[in-house]
Amino acid sequence: MLGIGNLLFGKKVIVDTQIGTFKARIKKNSSKQTTWTLDATSKTENTALFILLVGNEKGPSDNQIETVQFIRNNMESIKAQIVAIIASDKDLKREFQDQKITDFHLSYIGSLKESNVNFELSFERKKDDGYLGATLKDQKITEVNL
Repeated sequence: MLGIGNLLFGKKVIVDTQIGTFKARIKKNSSKQTTWTLDATSKTENTALFILLVGNEKGPSDNQIETVQFIRNNMESIKAQIVAIIASDKDLKREFQDQKITDFHLSYIGSLKESNVNFELSFERKKDDGYLGATLKDQKITEVNL
């Protein structure tokens, strides 16, 4: 039995061989922005990872897919950039003082603009409910939030 969502919107999937299968619901003949989602597993930590990209009815932009691939393939470098930013900011350093970057795993990658290579990364603490947020712009971490 088809649900109302299936009657109003078509479900579309796009498979990326390195990342996985992106899914979206698309209204027929729509040229509006479309949200593409993927539930994956973190490449290095074997934990749940949610990816959200914005594109059109054809799929996420190539730039966004390439950036997600970069993030997944360069997690150690990204974490090193986060540690460097924390070490150089006295407020972040104080907030992060009893924690290690290895206490966190990547849980979310998201872009909110089509064809944009600026991403929000969210890391969850492995043992409790803490989190760390970071902004990636042009393959470099530019901001960290605790």
